[in-house]
Amino acid sequence: MTYQSVINEVTRYPLPTQRYEPVAPLDLLGLLSTLWRGKLLLLFTTICALAFGGYYAFHMTNPRYQATATLQIEATPTALRGVAEQWDGPGTDPSSLNTEVTVLTSNRILGQVIDQLNLLEDPEFNRYLQEQSPYSVTAIRGRLRHLLAGTTPTAPDETAIYEKTIQNLRAALTVARPQDTYIFEINARSGTDEKAMTLANVTVAAYVADQQRLKDTASLAAESWLSARVRTLEQQLGAQETAVNDLIATAQIQENTKLDAISNQILLAEQRVDEAQGALAALQSAATQSPRQSAAISQLQTEIAEVSGQSERLRAQLSAQSAGLVRLQQMQREAEATRVLYETFLARLQETRVQRGLADNNSQLIFPATSAQYLGPHKILIIEIAGLLGVLLGLTLITLRETLRNGAGTAAQLHAAMGVPVFAQSSQTSTRSTRHLQRSMGRFAPAMRAMRTELMLAADGHTPAVILVTASRSGEDKTAHAIALAHSLTQAGKDVLLLGADLTKPDLTQCLGARPAAGIADVIAGGVSLPDALVGNLPLGFDLLMARSAHTSNDPILTDRVDSICSALRERYDHIVIDAPPVLTDPTTALWALLADAVLYGVQWSKTPLATVQAGLDKLHDAGCPVTGLFLTKVSRRMLRQDQQAPRSLWRRAVFS
Repeated sequence: MTYQSVINEVTRYPLPTQRYEPVAPLDLLGLLSTLWRGKLLLLFTTICALAFGGYYAFHMTNPRYQATATLQIEATPTALRGVAEQWDGPGTDPSSLNTEVTVLTSNRILGQVIDQLNLLEDPEFNRYLQEQSPYSVTAIRGRLRHLLAGTTPTAPDETAIYEKTIQNLRAALTVARPQDTYIFEINARSGTDEKAMTLANVTVAAYVADQQRLKDTASLAAESWLSARVRTLEQQLGAQETAVNDLIATAQIQENTKLDAISNQILLAEQRVDEAQGALAALQSAATQSPRQSAAISQLQTEIAEVSGQSERLRAQLSAQSAGLVRLQQMQREAEATRVLYETFLARLQETRVQRGLADNNSQLIFPATSAQYLGPHKILIIEIAGLLGVLLGLTLITLRETLRNGAGTAAQLHAAMGVPVFAQSSQTSTRSTRHLQRSMGRFAPAMRAMRTELMLAADGHTPAVILVTASRSGEDKTAHAIALAHSLTQAGKDVLLLGADLTKPDLTQCLGARPAAGIADVIAGGVSLPDALVGNLPLGFDLLMARSAHTSNDPILTDRVDSICSALRERYDHIVIDAPPVLTDPTTALWALLADAVLYGVQWSKTPLATVQAGLDKLHDAGCPVTGLFLTKVSRRMLRQDQQAPRSLWRRAVFS
């Protein structure tokens, strides 16, 4: 494929281009506003964390001290160590030195420290002496472990207590060896400086004493073995010398010079025999023998026999003496070897006894622990960390609150989300009695003035005659706002009627101090006239008309005569404030809204989900009664103070549309 064909293919099938949307910039002012709204929560978590950190640092923690004792291992052996090398002490190679580090914290050494200092009676190391709360972490962990294992807790025996004390003591000790040195640094930690110094020094002393004890034990064992060996060799040498003497005495073994003399005698005897045989042969070879020759022959034969017998005796004597001499020499050599070995072991025994008294130890304490260093707790650092954790916890809670919040936190957020102007916002009030209502009207006054102003602006300068007040659900303080709005209009010199259409608020008459005997439903039924159903001379200045009385069950809004009654009320009063039921719980609210000139919708601050508010607005809009304005209820006083400063705040937006 040519380059031009590649270009054509790319041109024919262009690659899809990805659209990049610009990243929204970080809203620093909004972030600061969120943090400012949560400053009390942040302050609360910080103060709680500081209080807990201070309590933990000053009351729950125990001080810890560390003392250090320095131990030196002898690197070069002493002059006497080569005489008896039964135990040379620790070596100086890295492996041997690391082994001694482990020996320093072994059960043998730590057991001696426990016995010397009686640590079994010290609650710091014998934790079983401490009184534990059943709600402590250790107790809860123990119960959980037994629960998971299916076992029952049992009291520890003496062995378990002793082993646990050794473990606690080992945890309080650390051994360090500086590189390329024969120095051990024993660090002991304890709750008091005196105990830390004592632990370090006693541990080193126990190790040195243990090394000396091992050396003495090895020397005693070597001395005992050498003594037994010397005694055995002494007995063996005595027996061998006795056997030599007995052999000399019983066999009458001659010396080598005497054996040579016997050999010479044998040679002389053999020569005499040879000479006699030669002379005998000469005499016997004569043709005639004279009596004298015959006597000579007989004499020679007798001499030959005697000399031969003497030679045989000498030969037997020489053979016996030679065998005995060989045996004697063998026994003498064995005795001499035993004597040399005996003298050698005897000398080693004497040297071992001398060394046991003169040899020094291979390790020694060169720097005892004379002071202890304070390890902790660092109380200021603990408080600082607790404060930092408190700040982080506060920031986390603020972030979670803002993230999980479904409702509107400010009037600006509510206006931006719903697209409906927010007329007013007020704090929570109590509707338990008339006295509480009268006391709350002063706090409602600024909000009601703002609501009246916005209503006039929405109606081209005229306040609507019939105003319906509703909300998404019950508990959003809409009834209190309906009462406050009626009272505010009364303060403006208007004749105002409060129509209680919310059948879910049976305590409306109780909080107003009224006892209506009838309602609109009774007027429609024909048993009561409209003036008789009205309740006047209320403490707040307006009249009250209930939709129905307690003994009436029918709903007046479902009849056709309610329009004529509302027309009569319009002629009699300047303003009618309808306290309607919640939109999402009572479908008759839309019917009451058809009779109103303006609809006010209450939203609980930071509580009512925006989706719920939108559902209520859509329901009224579908019924042909769009909401005129919104108002925030149960707003915190802190938020109200911030909203009063909103025009001077750069990060706040306008509240009213």
